[in-house]
Amino acid sequence: MRRIKTLIITAPQALRDRLRNLSDGRLLETCAGLRPDLTAVGEPEQAVKVALRMLGRRHAALRAEITDLDALITPLIATINPALLALNGVGPDSAGQLLVTAGQNTDRLRSEGAFAMLCGVAPIPASSGKTTRHRLNRGGDRQANAAIYRVVLSRMRWDQRTQAYVQRRTTEGLSKKEIIRCLKRLIARELYYVLRQPLALTHHERDETAPPTSQAEKGPFPDPGQPVGVLKASTWSTRSAASMNDVDTDERRQTIGDRGTAKPSSSPD
Repeated sequence: MRRIKTLIITAPQALRDRLRNLSDGRLLETCAGLRPDLTAVGEPEQAVKVALRMLGRRHAALRAEITDLDALITPLIATINPALLALNGVGPDSAGQLLVTAGQNTDRLRSEGAFAMLCGVAPIPASSGKTTRHRLNRGGDRQANAAIYRVVLSRMRWDQRTQAYVQRRTTEGLSKKEIIRCLKRLIARELYYVLRQPLALTHHERDETAPPTSQAEKGPFPDPGQPVGVLKASTWSTRSAASMNDVDTDERRQTIGDRGTAKPSSSPD
């Protein structure tokens, strides 16, 4: 779009007057539908029309490709973490990048601060003397940082709470760059808890684990509709011990003699 508008600025007067007041969508359609005279391509006006038509068609092709990819990615993200797409300002592209950054094992993200540092949105102190300030973090995963940045821009334009926050922080003396840094850190905190939500087992994973149908025989496996990770460590240890017949430790100790030999148990095997 910027290249198209730059060409319009340097285009001949007649073509510039025709295109300069159009909206972005209308401008793209008009540029893609231009019909330059290829036999007079040496003239400035026809040369600019050729360039504008190529850029307009390229933009339309890339936009159609993005639409097709979003249609493929959205169902996958909805299967993995549907709550992520429900957040304000988080689209399929940003959600997919955040899932890639977090990885399959989200337990490695030990805290929201660690996730913020991973995404490069953790504040870095840059205070001097009586001045207390922070600067932007240039480290971390830059693709995840760009995804959070897109969420910030979307909320700054459409979310009323974010607009009120921007107005309040502006009256406090913060610059726009500092406000965006603060918003990126706050949104990273929100995204962290959504990414750490336990995920439900898919049908394919349930077939591989093949848990018994009886509740008493299921062992450490959760119910089909129960999210993974909700079982506490105590429950897991108890069920694992029961599966290895280690819960009757006291009864076994009673059957051990003074010399360490096992006495016959009174109960049948």
